[in-house]
Amino acid sequence: LLAAALAGPAAAAGKAPPLRITGMVDQPLRLSLTDLHQMANTRVKYNDVTREGKFHGVFWLQGAPLRTLLELAQVDKPGGAFHKRVDLALKVRNRAGKQVVLSWGEVFYKNPGEVILAVAAQPVMPHKKCAACHTPEEYEPRMKQLERRVGLPKLVLTSDHAGDRSLEGVVSIEVVDPLKLPEGPRPKKLYAPTLTIKGADGKQAVLDKLPALPRFEVLARQFGEGKGYHGSHRFSGVSLAALLDKLGVKGGVNTAYVISSPDHYRSLVSWGELYLGPLGQRIMVADQSGGQPIGENGRFEVVLPDDLWADRWVKAAAVVQAVELEPRARLYVIGMGCGD
Repeated sequence: LLAAALAGPAAAAGKAPPLRITGMVDQPLRLSLTDLHQMANTRVKYNDVTREGKFHGVFWLQGAPLRTLLELAQVDKPGGAFHKRVDLALKVRNRAGKQVVLSWGEVFYKNPGEVILAVAAQPVMPHKKCAACHTPEEYEPRMKQLERRVGLPKLVLTSDHAGDRSLEGVVSIEVVDPLKLPEGPRPKKLYAPTLTIKGADGKQAVLDKLPALPRFEVLARQFGEGKGYHGSHRFSGVSLAALLDKLGVKGGVNTAYVISSPDHYRSLVSWGELYLGPLGQRIMVADQSGGQPIGENGRFEVVLPDDLWADRWVKAAAVVQAVELEPRARLYVIGMGCGD
């Protein structure tokens, strides 16, 4: 399959354009629906309702894990002193030009079946009629959503409880480094006395303590890709999403947040993983560990307790920078249709 994808255009399945995987990859791919069907080994049920409550159906979806496709493309991050991929983002675009952003971590630090590209859809039809509890004006539009033809391939994130990122008719996935930070010499002692929150509009706030927000605790188990299991830690702090809201930092499906420390370590979370599912509220800016103020490396640490690896955690968190990754304009060529 890899040899076929690299050799040239794959056999077209219907009228669907091929899926292109480009950007920071060693092996750019061009995959047809037929190619994707050969890797479609994951089945999920998806309730497609947007954040605003718009219903787009309930389906059983069969597809290929996005992680599998990116592993075929061989994500690479050349140059620079910081080689980890935890600060990369994925720009996913459909044939209508709509784009959403995912973080590298929500694909690779979750189980593979949580993010798939679906190539087959079967509606989940209700067993009973709705006429006893709703008027035809209410339930008939919902039934039409179950009868519609789903645009394939369809991006599905099962951990998103709102379907704002469930793009249909996906045509491209681009791996990008959205914020190439300067890399100077590392400080002799890692310490960050404050946390600066920067909006994409240039506004910023500098914090030496967390504002008055609902606090909570998490028990996070630290599994590192490099050094393995480093025990369990109890952190206390506030939700990063709540902190961004408190400070008026706006975002949407094309926003990413890069978190960095004075030693140039950095990681990235997407707006979608913060706001579209319940686990996003558990991504924490911690100021206490084990019941004591954090002080060894700085005042704050950003903790992602539900990642399967802890490499996106940032000790001595110094900056949270919002970055807008706007979609590229679609290019139309006379006589050749639309292209990238």
